[in-house]
Amino acid sequence: MAGEDVKKEGGKRNVFNSTTVRSFCPLVSGPAVLALMLCFSFSFNPKKTNQGPVSKEGECVGEAWWKDAQCFSACTQASSETSLTQNVSWKGISCYKCLGWNGADPIFDYVETLHGANEPWGAVLDAGTGPNSYPWLLSLPGKTRCDAVTASHSMARLAAAGASKSGNKGPVCNMHVRSWMHDADFLEGQFYDNIIMDYLIGAVEGFEAFTQERLFKRLAKHLAPQGRLWIIGLEPFPHRDILPAHVSPDLVAVAELRDTAIALSGERPYREFPLLWYHAALQGAGLKHLDATAGFANLYSVQWASHQLREAWAHLQKCKHAAACEGLKQDVKNLEERLKREWGRTERCFGMNFVIAAGW
Repeated sequence: MAGEDVKKEGGKRNVFNSTTVRSFCPLVSGPAVLALMLCFSFSFNPKKTNQGPVSKEGECVGEAWWKDAQCFSACTQASSETSLTQNVSWKGISCYKCLGWNGADPIFDYVETLHGANEPWGAVLDAGTGPNSYPWLLSLPGKTRCDAVTASHSMARLAAAGASKSGNKGPVCNMHVRSWMHDADFLEGQFYDNIIMDYLIGAVEGFEAFTQERLFKRLAKHLAPQGRLWIIGLEPFPHRDILPAHVSPDLVAVAELRDTAIALSGERPYREFPLLWYHAALQGAGLKHLDATAGFANLYSVQWASHQLREAWAHLQKCKHAAACEGLKQDVKNLEERLKREWGRTERCFGMNFVIAAGW
């Protein structure tokens, strides 16, 4: 599967004892057009301080979100209020085109630390690779075998380009453009010590809809007895009708327009699943959690919203329903203009990413 989005930029730490900020930008198109985004990531230790880019009104701006403990607490609180799942251990902040990027990737850092900084990775499978997980895969130490899989030839090319751009000199992993659901004998008899599912489930809808539960069972067949399945996912946006009264529906409106435009262009929008769904899917595959679920609060900027709306506009150019899409084009334009006017340089915490470590 092409489960990866352009959302990560390398970066490692040997210990995980700090709050971190990570970039995540979902792919917004189906298999015909894989829209990529410029995304940025951070890694800082939060400290209660009066320094940092905080406005006179006391608002949290830029680096204050992860350098100021009160700002970090406010962000995780806001993300908790707008997530469908509450029972997570907050580890950091995921940045969607935020200010102050330093290039690190705290979610990959977290996975590496949970695995063990000096532990070999053995046989590794990236079940839905792309231009960010693939370079990271190459950097992992102690690999005895390495396979990366995508359903998209264009994603395979982007993954190779991402590895080249990263400058990673690790051994090249085997790249496979194959379908987990249609190629029943693919990797038959192969077992892996570590399997990576990096935003894979949400992307499946754009390629092989309604196969998400079957995919878990398919991948479980390849997990070694003492192996780990690493799941990185995104909680779907809640419906606007269940948002707390004090929470603006602006981000939901952006996602609604984006997904409507994708559908009207003849493609399938990606579909994220809540953390509770993953719990049930793991149980259905005979797997269990090995560690507490880690949560990363999502921080959005108007630049992220603008990029999503530009993607919506691009898809509306391919729309077959002219009358309906002309009206939507005006909606896209109006919303982007309003958000730029009202948001300015402010950022908003909404929803979360999560990491699950699972096994037998």
